[in-house]
Amino acid sequence: MGEFFHKHPVARLFHEEWKFCGCGSPETVVKLVRDALAAIKARSDGEFKEDYLVPVLGPLDSPTRLFFLYWLDAVGLTEHGGSVYGSWLTDKGKQVLELLDSTTRTGPTPTWSSGTRSPASPKSCPTTNRGRACGRATRNCWRR
Repeated sequence: MGEFFHKHPVARLFHEEWKFCGCGSPETVVKLVRDALAAIKARSDGEFKEDYLVPVLGPLDSPTRLFFLYWLDAVGLTEHGGSVYGSWLTDKGKQVLELLDSTTRTGPTPTWSSGTRSPASPKSCPTTNRGRACGRATRNCWRR
């Protein structure tokens, strides 16, 4: 997937950052991430006292919910203290929520299955570290 460059920022996030394919229903997954981030933000802002994620991720003892909270933490969208259940949004998480909110409201929607070949794929970039970006992203970098 890293050999493709998606122009829409949500598609870039979905495919190139999170490493998801475009089959199935990507829109549903993007909405789930947006709803979960919004619920976590609302709880952090003091808007919810009850179990804020039940409508989005199911009951507290759900393995799926726990996995999803671990994933949000692993990709840097949330962080937590003593328990992943009490997570809050990182700056990156706030930016992603803002992006997903604005895209949901205004469009255009991403083209999920198409991308264009990037001028610098991770395999041809001499400054990558096992497929990870070097941090020196140029205008044509595959991670930009």
